[in-house]
Amino acid sequence: MAASARQLRKHWSEMRGRLSLEPPVTEVQLLSAVEKLRERPLIIAPVEMDSQGACGWWVPLPSFDLVLVDEQASGPRRLAIILHELGHMLLGHTPRAVGSLVSPQWVADFDLLPASLLQGATGLARSSYADGAEEEAERYGTMLFGQISEGERQVADQAADPMLALLRDSLGCG
Repeated sequence: MAASARQLRKHWSEMRGRLSLEPPVTEVQLLSAVEKLRERPLIIAPVEMDSQGACGWWVPLPSFDLVLVDEQASGPRRLAIILHELGHMLLGHTPRAVGSLVSPQWVADFDLLPASLLQGATGLARSSYADGAEEEAERYGTMLFGQISEGERQVADQAADPMLALLRDSLGCG
């Protein structure tokens, strides 16, 4: 059963402390903090995915985490996909064998990595939310999306106009 919204907020609050992140949190800060927490590089790669029904995958490989994002996704959709996959990582979800997620032909045609590296690999695909872990990662990713969007706005405001940022802070408008 998926965690409640309250449990997910509590988890993020605790995780933000483990990641040493203070608001405002940007995408770059979050990705860097996740790499540090997991003690491994995080590689985000655009790939063609439409034939598999997924729009994002997390594939933890022996020496790095690979997040595959539908090459057609850009802007907010791309960020939502990435944050969903980070949700799987941060929530400690157990990946399934890649072979159970895609056809053997897709693995053979995949040219980003050698097929031998993907054979026997595990991963989680962002496609259907019938699975409890997928629903949970989606809700967690949506929560992170709000945090990151607000963080990016605050950082942009501060860079563009420090006086406007000070005024917003003093009025409690974030």
